[in-house]
Amino acid sequence: MLRAMRRVLDAGTPLPLQIGVNRGHVFAAEVGAVDRAAYSAMGDTTNTAARIMGKAPHGVLFAHPTVLERSRTLFSTTPAGPFPMKGKTVPVPVHSVGEETGTRGTGAGTALPLLGRDVELDAIRSNVGRMLMGDGGVVVVSGGTGTGKSRVVAEALAGFDVRTITVRAEPYGATAPYRVLRDPVRALLGVERGTHDEMADAVRSGVRRLAPELLAFAPLLGDVVTVSMPETPEVRSIEPRFRPDRIADLILRLVETTFPGPLLLRVEEGHWADAASAHVLARFAAEAARRPWAMLVT
Repeated sequence: MLRAMRRVLDAGTPLPLQIGVNRGHVFAAEVGAVDRAAYSAMGDTTNTAARIMGKAPHGVLFAHPTVLERSRTLFSTTPAGPFPMKGKTVPVPVHSVGEETGTRGTGAGTALPLLGRDVELDAIRSNVGRMLMGDGGVVVVSGGTGTGKSRVVAEALAGFDVRTITVRAEPYGATAPYRVLRDPVRALLGVERGTHDEMADAVRSGVRRLAPELLAFAPLLGDVVTVSMPETPEVRSIEPRFRPDRIADLILRLVETTFPGPLLLRVEEGHWADAASAHVLARFAAEAARRPWAMLVT
């Protein structure tokens, strides 16, 4: 919901918009007469959402804190309020919601012991251990939603002390090129949120630090970290059909420089990866066979 509302605001519609988001139980039903009816949601949750919307300035998204607490996607937020609202005995706290900043972890840990899954645990541990010793390769853990994949993986990897990169895909990002890799590559380069020029400079500084011989190709990473950068002659000379592989080459070079030696790449919800990210991950899988890299995909 928050991502959808941000897209609406960021689209720059000609009419001024105010948006408020709330969560909770509602009454949902068809109301009206047989020949003139509408499907509607009613109740205190809906009314409060409307009042939160009314407090938002034009072009701003306001959300109740409980919405942000439940969101898998993280956003930059600024407290606004609390505001007195009709029907509420105490003022209601809200936050102004800005751009996306990352993805919240799945929180798969638990204090309870894991019972069973011994075959799966042994398979993951033995294969990942062998790969990190030099064989390299890919392990895929497949199963339906809620069958405990994340818990099994967390349990299997508990004894490994190895540098790890974690990427997470999600259904709402399946059509956005390089959405899965945006935040990990930003972290790799040391790119923090800032002005357009500041982020572009950080991309170039990161490439200069990690792979100075490839600095002329730094604008390729603008596609990945969603920062528009002017193309260099070297980038303009790349045929469009070769551009995805050149981007993958650059990312792999940065990873190799940053993480010499054994490396674990965890890909969560890999089936939701966008096509561009999936291409880079496939290149990583191929490269892993020649290095002490283990790729674990759920």
